[in-house]
Amino acid sequence: MMSFDMHMRKGNGLCGEIENDGRGYSPDSQAGLGLRSMRSRAGQLGGALEIGARPQGGARVTLRFRLTRKSLKRTNMRLC
Repeated sequence: MMSFDMHMRKGNGLCGEIENDGRGYSPDSQAGLGLRSMRSRAGQLGGALEIGARPQGGARVTLRFRLTRKSLKRTNMRLC
C-alpha cells in the first residue's frame, strides 16, 4: 500500500509525505542518483527532503519547503 499526503504548514510552508509498506529503507544504504537529485531539487526550492524507514515497516519520503514567490518562480509553479 502507498499513501500520499500534502498539507500547508503554519507560515506558508508546504509539506508532502509519501509512505509505503514495502521492504523499507536503510539509512546505511548508498543514495542513488534519483535520491541525490530529489535532495538537490528540494534544496533549490529552499526546502529539505527526508527519507527514512517507518516504524511499522516500509519507507517515508517527506518534502518540506516555504512557499515564496522566488521559490515558485524557480519551479514554474503558480499560486492559485
